[in-house]
Amino acid sequence: MTICNDTAGAAREPSAAWELDWKAYGRLGGNDYRLTDDVDLNAYSGHGLGRCFVFNNQNNDWYTTMGDLDMGDRDAEWMLTFTCNFTNGTAAQVGPAADGVHLICGYKTDMTITTNAGARFAYYATHGTTVKTAWVNQGWDTQLPSDRNTICIFGATAAANDYLWGYGSVCSDPPFYTNSPSSYQFWTRDLWS
Repeated sequence: MTICNDTAGAAREPSAAWELDWKAYGRLGGNDYRLTDDVDLNAYSGHGLGRCFVFNNQNNDWYTTMGDLDMGDRDAEWMLTFTCNFTNGTAAQVGPAADGVHLICGYKTDMTITTNAGARFAYYATHGTTVKTAWVNQGWDTQLPSDRNTICIFGATAAANDYLWGYGSVCSDPPFYTNSPSSYQFWTRDLWS
């Protein structure tokens, strides 16, 4: 399983992350084919505004929208979004980003970025839990009770019980959302309510 393809430069310091790293290659001329969609699991940690990632540089744009993503059309199975409100929307708003990606894990509320959230997710995902459960557990471990955040995962219904490669079963790649919207759904979990 590839989590980070260092030889392709997918692991960047936050100040060096570009919108082009996430933008669809074939449709929009982005670099996702050699970076964020060339791995099994990708992650974004930083500012979010609605269903956008916000960058601190303009390398093509200042932000990536759901419409910029064709995640999974090359390789990515799972997408982790440590950012506010990224999966807050309807299936018609979030779905177009899912082009074969199994699950997009995020929050439909604000959230607090912590230094250990990725490590907490990795711990759970490599110790007998599904990707969905690992995402919820990292939320319990890293979000403050007073914030009352809501986890929101969007993905293929068939991927509900996906484990990371090498740790359990993984469903076959789902159809693109635009070709089969009824194959996708949301799962939400209120933290500390």
